[in-house]
Parts: sequence; structure tokens; C-alpha cells
Amino acid sequence: MKLEKEKLQNLILAIIVSTEIVVMLYLVKNLLHFNTFKPSGKVVYFNPYESYDWELPSFTPHFVRPSDNPSLLYELVPNFSQPFDGMGIKLNRITTIRINSDGLRDVEHSVAKPKNTVRIAIVGDSHEFGQGVELEETYSKVLEKRLNEECLKKYETILLAVPGYDIWQKIEFLRVKGLKYSPDIIIIGIGIDDLVNTSKLAELHEIERKKLRELGLKKEEYKREEYKKLGEVNAKEVNKLLMLSKMEIKKMYESAFNVLENMTTNFSSKIILFERIHNHDAQREALEEIAKEKGWYFFTSREPCNNELAYDSNLIENRLHPLDPHPSVTGHKKLASLLFCKLKKLSIC
Repeated sequence: MKLEKEKLQNLILAIIVSTEIVVMLYLVKNLLHFNTFKPSGKVVYFNPYESYDWELPSFTPHFVRPSDNPSLLYELVPNFSQPFDGMGIKLNRITTIRINSDGLRDVEHSVAKPKNTVRIAIVGDSHEFGQGVELEETYSKVLEKRLNEECLKKYETILLAVPGYDIWQKIEFLRVKGLKYSPDIIIIGIGIDDLVNTSKLAELHEIERKKLRELGLKKEEYKREEYKKLGEVNAKEVNKLLMLSKMEIKKMYESAFNVLENMTTNFSSKIILFERIHNHDAQREALEEIAKEKGWYFFTSREPCNNELAYDSNLIENRLHPLDPHPSVTGHKKLASLLFCKLKKLSIC
């Protein structure tokens, strides 16, 4: 039993580690042409694994555990805290990940909504979770702070995000953890990797891990090879998605969003689909159509808003690390500013 538990925990960690670099690998292969990219017109040359000297993190993430809910597969560990300096690639900063009593990376919230308060549920994966930044630096909490400083009502964001979750897990997590807080606004953070099924990845990852175990590598060498091999598996799965048409992508999203629509029937929540990292024109078009058909809203970070510039994850200042495109502190601030501007246009503020 103990061995089975450890095996499942290792599998969960492998899923998270590899899922966190899907976007990075996609950018390297499809946008950066393997060796270069041009932030602000300047060319930066690097090879993601051979030319760039990257280190493994000092801390192994333990903030997730197997879930009794088979649709979730894994979940955050309630009342848990640990230092964090990267998922696969060591960052130059140590932050703290604290999980509250309800299994959310957030402060404690009463289930009953305070009077005269607008609650915003922000649902997502590692980008919303804010790996590599402190909780108060996530775009969820930066947005909350700005809304409370500049608007007349009281605002409260509830962060419903778990690294590595696909779109179906996100919707299920909202159902299990989020709806009881009676959110007035639901923002779903979206990227093309959301359509890579986590359960399928688990099977593919175990095949690669088995091959690596047979090589008898030393611990650090094994970890480096695991990080690369599992990332390659995910990149292949993402590349399959990039070959799909708008209608094929739309059909996949609708399987999740129809569930979301049904489970929020008795709520008056505004639902916003937020494409915070733009990967694919067909995805954007599919999401726009779905939002229009369902009476929801679609925001994309690729479009500026008034004086707020579009968000570009290729810019080094917006990234945690040259090899990790998750938002930096600066990146989270920009995403929060874009969201604030777009919400004002909906008369939220």
C-alpha cells in the first residue's frame, strides 16, 4: 500500500512538472524557432537544454496529494506550507506556498458572502496559482487590491487554481470548491495546453519513467532527463492540438463548458473566459464563439485595453525564467491591469 501511494505521488509530481513546461516547449519549437526569439526587437540566442545552464530546484514540491475525486486525480494539501524555488528549473528566488484549510492557495474565506461584497472566483492552473511569486503578487490578488482601492464596492477574489489542471479538472474544481462561495463573477484562465487530458498524460509519463528507471541513472541525472523527456511528451500532445481546426477545438472546449453552464444555472454569475497566454488563433476564435453563444465574456491578453499594453509572455521581464514562461511579478501586475481595465468596461467597477 505504501509503495502504491508513493508511486501515485511520484506520478502526480511528474504530471505537474511536465505540464508546467508545455507552454515553454511550444514557444521554443513554434515561436522561437528552436534557438531565437525577439523580445522588443532584440535577438536573444539560447538552446533550452544544451546551451543554457539550468539548475534543478532545491525543494521538491509536496503541496499536492492524491484526490478521492477521480475527476480531479490530485488536489492541494489543506493547511500546508513549504518553500518553493521552481518546478523543474531552479528560480533565483525562494517564495512560500501556503494552502488554506479548504485546500486553496488563498487566505481563509467565510462560506457566507459578506454584505455589499462582490466575489470573483478565479479558476486556473499554475499561471493563476502563481508558482514563483507570493500569493499577494498573483494577478488575482493584485486585481483584488486595485478594485478595492479604486472602486466603490468591496471586492474579494477567491483563487481556485491547481498547477497542471486541464480544463475538465478546472471546471470540476470550481464545482467542488468554488460554487459554495457564491461568486458573482467567474474567470476561467485558459491556455491551449488545457485540452491535453491529464489522465492520458499520466499513462504516457509512466512509460517514459519506466524507460529512464531501466537506465540506472544517478538521482540528479535522472531528474534532469525526466524533466526533458516528460516535457517532450507534453509538447507532442500540444502539437497535436495545434493541428486541429477551430471547430475541432470548439467541440473539445464545449464538452467542459456545457458542464459549467449547467452547474451555474442557478447562479447569476458573470462568466469570463480569459486567454492569458495566446497560443493559437483557432483557439481564440473558438472561445469567442462559445462566449457569444452562451452569453459569456471573452478576454484575451493579446489585445491592449485603453492605455494598458497587451501581455507578451515572450518578454523576459514578464517571465519567471528564460526557460519558464509563467508570469513573473511584473507579468502578474500586467495581467491584473489588463483584467481591471476590461472589467471596468463591463461596469464591474
